[in-house]
Amino acid sequence: LLENWSGSVIDGVEGAAARAATAADWQEFEASAEFDAYEAALLGGLTTCVAAQEALDAAASRGAFGLSAWMENDAREVVEGFLGCDTIPSDLPAALGH
Repeated sequence: LLENWSGSVIDGVEGAAARAATAADWQEFEASAEFDAYEAALLGGLTTCVAAQEALDAAASRGAFGLSAWMENDAREVVEGFLGCDTIPSDLPAALGH
C-alpha cells in the first residue's frame, strides 16, 4: 500500500520536475499531464493514509502488536509521524484548487 503510493509520488515529482524545467510559465506547467499526474499522486496519498490508518487500528484492536499500553501509544506516534496523515489538509481537493 505505502510502497505503491510512494512510487507514484516519486514518479509524479520526477515527471513534474522535468516538465517544469521546460514550461514557459506556471500556466503551461499547471495545464500539463505531468502536473495532473503529480496532483493525482498527492490525492492518492489521502486515500493511502486513511487505508493504512484503518489497517493499523484494526490490528491494534485485535491486540496484534502485543505491546503494553504506553508502547502502543509510542508506536502509534511513530507510525503517524512517518505517514504524516495529519499534515494532509482534510479537504485536499479544495486545497489543490479542485
